[in-house]
Amino acid sequence: MDKRTRRQFLAGALMTGAGVAILPPVAKASPRRLDLTASPGVADPNFVAGEVVDVNGSQVAVIDPDGAQRQLLISSTAQVWKRGGLGTAPLAVGDGLYARGLINPAGVLDVDNLWVGILNLSGSIVRSASQNMTIALDRTGQAIPARVHPGGMAVNTATGDALADSFEGLSRGDRVRVIGYCSNDNRGGITVTRTFPSLDEVETDSSQSDEGPLPVVKVAASDGSVSPDDVCVYNYKYLATWQCCGGVNACGSANAGIDCSPPPGGTGKCGTCRTDRQGIAWPATYDVNGENFCAAQNVANCNPSADCIVSLPRVNCGQYITVSGLCTGQEISVPVNDCGPCQHCHDEFGCKGYKRVEFDLTACSFTAIGGGLSGGLIDVQCGVSEQC
Repeated sequence: MDKRTRRQFLAGALMTGAGVAILPPVAKASPRRLDLTASPGVADPNFVAGEVVDVNGSQVAVIDPDGAQRQLLISSTAQVWKRGGLGTAPLAVGDGLYARGLINPAGVLDVDNLWVGILNLSGSIVRSASQNMTIALDRTGQAIPARVHPGGMAVNTATGDALADSFEGLSRGDRVRVIGYCSNDNRGGITVTRTFPSLDEVETDSSQSDEGPLPVVKVAASDGSVSPDDVCVYNYKYLATWQCCGGVNACGSANAGIDCSPPPGGTGKCGTCRTDRQGIAWPATYDVNGENFCAAQNVANCNPSADCIVSLPRVNCGQYITVSGLCTGQEISVPVNDCGPCQHCHDEFGCKGYKRVEFDLTACSFTAIGGGLSGGLIDVQCGVSEQC
């Protein structure tokens, strides 16, 4: 088989489609019903993560990570993602899920969006073939077998999503982010529904003119003067992805084999990371005592491209960051709970066309600003408050 370059692979993906079923559209969280009644950093009543213990028609019972039972109501308009499709596979006892909606007066979550056993992984390819590849994960270096989703997979390209039915064009040593689910068969590994091939270099053009730091917003005294007690907010616009942490059994680990995705037991650098709670991983982080600095690009098995590393302020564990979804208009305030992510670049993504992945939100926070987990990335603005 002739070896194709990554660019040829992406160009070919744009031409693919005949005889292949197009994946359903990415599930997007519903902005009309967002109501964050919980304090930042604690449980969000409108988000549930856990394991399904009972299914009775549209009513679903889930045990959350704290051992509490949560009730979900899944209407006909709810978007349920499972095994790469929307509404194509029923929920079952043992499924690990994330769900976002609106808690009703009876304490039941009226679900808008739900994802079953979804994985978001990034790393380097150590073996590649047409239908299969092996990825060495960032941070842990664990080797995960991967295969193409039977209906094809979405590929992020410079001109938008394309459909591909193979991994051709991706080679050993290439970096990639994938969205998918545990294959749960005797072959193990994950099945990939979406790929984000990484870029070694980032070409700047007008569509990325507002990616990066923004002018400082200064909160000054009423007379317009500036004192040492004034607060300046430093804003940064880049892409954010989402993370799985804290041993929360909802990101593909419920039915995972040892060669897929063991339950993520780590709680991150800050010791507080739980993907079912509000939080953000920041690439330049001190621990809770303001000591032991961590730079994400120096974490083992990270190896980002130099073009993808940007200068960001150093923050402390527990410090609050204002995160705004630039395509959704939704905003939350969340605490720093980890050091990360591995800073990678991809082709233009989202309504802003940003390329640099600089932030890592919990699944709870990612969906709270309107992100769909099966989409993998979202354009954001992050505001850091400091003394002027």
